[in-house]
Formats: sequence, C-alpha cells, structure tokens
Amino acid sequence: MAGGASGGGEAVIPDRLAWNELSFPAAVVCTRYTLAAVSGDGGVPSTAGAPWAVSVSVSSDAGARLSSLATCGNTVNSVLVPATVPANVYLTAQRPGPAVLTASHAAFGVATHATELSSGPPASLLFTMAPIANLGDCVPGTVTARDAAGNLLYRRGQTLTLSTAASAQFFTSVDCSGPASPNLSVPYPDSASVTFSYRSSTAGNNAIIGVLSTSGYANSHLIRMRVAPFRLVLSPLTAQGYTSSCIGPFVASKVDAADAGETFDGGEVILLAGSPDTFFYAPSCTGMPITQLTPPAGATSSAFGLRVPADAGIYLLTASEASLGMASSSVTITGTRPTALEFVGVPDAGVRGLCYPGSVRFLDDAGSPTVAGVASTMTFSGALFWTDGGCGGTGASSLALSATASQADFVFREDTAASVTLRATSTLGLTTQKGVSLSNPPPYAIRFSGAYSGTTNFCYSGSIQLISDAGVVTTATMTTPVTLFGNLPGSVFVGNATAMCAALANSVNLSIPNGASSVNFIWRKGTPGAADLNAQSALYGDAGTTVTATNPCAGFLGACGTSTPCCSSTPPLVCSSGVCRCSFSGCIPRGGFNCGSSNNCCSGVISGTTCQ
Repeated sequence: MAGGASGGGEAVIPDRLAWNELSFPAAVVCTRYTLAAVSGDGGVPSTAGAPWAVSVSVSSDAGARLSSLATCGNTVNSVLVPATVPANVYLTAQRPGPAVLTASHAAFGVATHATELSSGPPASLLFTMAPIANLGDCVPGTVTARDAAGNLLYRRGQTLTLSTAASAQFFTSVDCSGPASPNLSVPYPDSASVTFSYRSSTAGNNAIIGVLSTSGYANSHLIRMRVAPFRLVLSPLTAQGYTSSCIGPFVASKVDAADAGETFDGGEVILLAGSPDTFFYAPSCTGMPITQLTPPAGATSSAFGLRVPADAGIYLLTASEASLGMASSSVTITGTRPTALEFVGVPDAGVRGLCYPGSVRFLDDAGSPTVAGVASTMTFSGALFWTDGGCGGTGASSLALSATASQADFVFREDTAASVTLRATSTLGLTTQKGVSLSNPPPYAIRFSGAYSGTTNFCYSGSIQLISDAGVVTTATMTTPVTLFGNLPGSVFVGNATAMCAALANSVNLSIPNGASSVNFIWRKGTPGAADLNAQSALYGDAGTTVTATNPCAGFLGACGTSTPCCSSTPPLVCSSGVCRCSFSGCIPRGGFNCGSSNNCCSGVISGTTCQ
C-alpha cells in the first residue's frame, strides 16, 4: 500500500476507496485483500476518525464469496474501513476463475478490483490410458492434475516429467511420431492436461511415474505389456483319480507368450475332447454334461469337472480354441479308492529309547492292499517319528505320498511312556491306530539332574538318575548304592530332599530304590565360586557336575555386617551381633538360632543356641 501523511503533518482527508491484493489468489484457499480510504494522491489519512461502513460485493462465475474471517467462515456484504488502518476482506471460491471485487460508499465512490482465482496446490495426478497393451504398441495417454477440491490445476510454472524403469519411450504426440525419449519433461499447460504416447519393449507391469517439478507431487500408473501371440493352457498338466470318480477342477486359461494371464474377449469357444470324455461345468460333476466352454468377456479362466470311467489307465484330455490353439492334460486313473489304513511291521512290545521300523498301507473295501490313487499326505502321532529311515536329529511327523504309493514307511521311538498308541491319518480322510507296550531299558549309567548354581549358605535340591545306554531315564532293577562326594569347604550333602541342610559332610551314601529312577539330595555351598561334585556307583560307574555359588548376602550361620546384609528369606533374617539370626515367632528349623525362650525347635533339640 503506497502513500503516507502529507507534508507539514497536516491531516489528509480521504476522498476515495482503494483495494490491495496481498497474497496469490487460489480458489480453495482464503485469499486476503485490503480495503482502505485514501486521499486523491494516494496518501493514507493520518487523523483518527470514525470508521466508515462500506458495502462490498463480488461478481464471479466461480462460486466466490466474501468473508470477514481468515477462515472464510462467514460471508459479508459490508465492512468497516478505519480512518488509519486498512480493513481485511477474504475471498474464496468453489473453483478457479475470474472474480471482481466491488466496494462502494456514498462519500468515497466505488472501487473495483479484478482478480483471477487459480487452483490450489496439486493433490492428485491422474493418468488416462489403456491398462494393458501388446508389446510394441503405441499407447496414447493423458495426465491431468487437480487440487484438493478437484479443481483442474491452472497454476502456471509447473513442469511435468514422465519416466519409467522399463525399456520404453515417450512421445509428445499421441501416435508415437516425432522425437522419442526415455524421460519426457514438458511445461504443464494452461489447458490443465498433458497428452503423450508410450511404447515399451518390456513385458509385464510397467510403472509410469509422473512428477510435477515445482510442487514435487508424484503419482504412478501401471500398464501391463503383454506379448502376442496368445494361447490356451490347461491346469493341472497332470491329474490323478480313482476309477468311476469325479476329478476337478480343471482350469482353462488364456496366456500371452510370456505366460502372463490374459482375459478372454468373450467370443472364444473352447472345445473339450479326450477319453474319458464326460465333462461338466461344475467341478463336482453335477448338472448336465458339456462338450465346450464359453468364457465370458473379462474372465481370466474357466473351470470344469471330469468324470472318469471304470477302467484304470492313462488318458489324454484336450481343450482347443480356434485362435488360441490346443492345450492338453494327462489323467492317470488308478484302481479302487482306498477305504482303510493298516499298520504293518510294528511290534506289539518293545523297549523305551530304541528305534523300530514300521509302515502304514492302504486297503480297499475287500481288505486288499491298494494304491493311494491321488497325491496325499500321511501324518503320524503318538511317539517320535522319522520318515527318512534314520532315528536321530529332528523327527518328521508327516510324509507326502504320490498317487501310485501303496504305503508310508517310518521309524519310531518313545523315550518316556511305558506304552504308546501310534496313530496314522491320511489326507484321504482315513485313520488307524496301534498300541505298543514299551518296557524300561536296563540301567547303564548314572547322571546328575537339576541345576547346580545358587547363593552361598542356601539349600538347593538335586538328583542322581539312572539312564539307559540310549540316554533315556530308566528304573533300577535292584537297590543301587550311590556315593555323593566332593572336597568342597563349607558344603553340605544330605540324602533326604525334605530335610534341612544341617549336617556338614564331604561325602554321603545314598541309594536308588528298586523300581525307582533317581534319588534326591540337598546341597549347600558355604563359599563362593565353583567346585566339582561327583557321584560313584559300583554298578553303573561315575558321574560329575560343577557346583557354583555366589555370595550377594549372608544366610543362616553366615557372618553379616554393613557390607554383607542378611538375605531376605523364609524365615526372615536379621543381623544380630555379626551373625544372621531368625526374626520370627514360632519354632526354629534345624540349623537356626534360637530367637528366644518362647521359641522351640521344629524338630530336634536346642544345643546351646542352635536347633540340632
């Protein structure tokens, strides 16, 4: 806004109205204008005075409206023009186009302002072109940009760039004439759309990328380039079935030379032939028999079912169409459908931990062995199974069978149960089971079981187990003495898992009862660090493990102080006279200090201040 107070500081008397446009006008954005009363030479009045009510209006075919708010939230037809400060008027429209602002006042006359409402920022970039074309065809296209309100983009200064990763060329003409380029950059025109043409030698989905330079807005369009000629295919290429049964679905499809799927045009007639030759629209072979298919326009495939005869053998199924050629499928028809499964070669009894081979075979209605007839899968359960002939590593609980398979072979093992029930289930809807009684294997060695790390002066449990030569836990056939020993300072071993850690010992004699698989013991380590713990059996040899202990706090009988607090345990402990003592009312367990005359030992007697 030009102008100011006139010389000498004299008041400037306004005599007319003036408009000023302060921002780029966009149809979908509130655009601010100012309206002021000025003097004849353009000076702004310098004297304060009462504002003047000025009528304002807008003339536009773009659906424009005026507002007194920056959000364009309400329409106005009059504004107050201050004597010294211009008034704000806001304009918005439904679409781009010209508009004329008019302000009038009895004393200051009429002021008009012509403006051009443009589009908002780009919000969509739309491609119009064929979604599919033959390789090498010239495909015309159009790109149109719109703003958030759907207005055509009329903002000048934009450059549209088209590119693709495919081996393709762009043309500014619609018929692929004139200069060609792998990247096309053209000024975005006032007509709000760009025409071009596209030719590609890359089969499959071609992604065309469009970018508006000044805004950075991008969008893409997929066009699939197919490769002529087209042909007919049948799937599956091979099929299996039983005599006098329905096989399906078979699917007839149209593909291009690159084996990409195509849609039918609607005029194709596919003739079906072969022996057997009873075809049905329904894959379940219901309804009336047919001899041809007529896929509707736009369909990607057409399915049908086939009923096979009572004679086993291999048959050729064909489908042909005048423009697409012929396709075929091989059909193998086997004997009667299996109706049952049977375990073969599986023992009635065995030993846990040992591997045994076995098979499951198919039976027909007469109980005679037969083939699967169709590809299927056999699944096993009830034990550990392997289907590769071995009995180690990760097991396999299922086996894929071909149509000509008559049985499924496996190896099984069970390590824990005294008896098992083997089960076999086929995807043909058949199942069977067999019980196998498994006895315990004879003992072969001993081993430690359990965790052997903890905190000093605390009690933990462990066990010594009997195992077979296969490494599975088994039971003693007689009372089995075991000596537990180790030169571990401050250690305690006891043979009863329910006893408290009371008696210090470097060794203890234990025994595994007849029919039992293990003996439990209690261990406690009084010093931090690691040490060896060993077991010895005159019948089954030696075993060893490592015991480790840390000392984050002191337990029963432990010395305590500022740097070594008593552990929080049951019963609770407190540091008293440098020793951790119990701090509860009730009886004291073995090894615990007597906390007062009212407390008795839970078992045993008090010796001095300690329960023995």
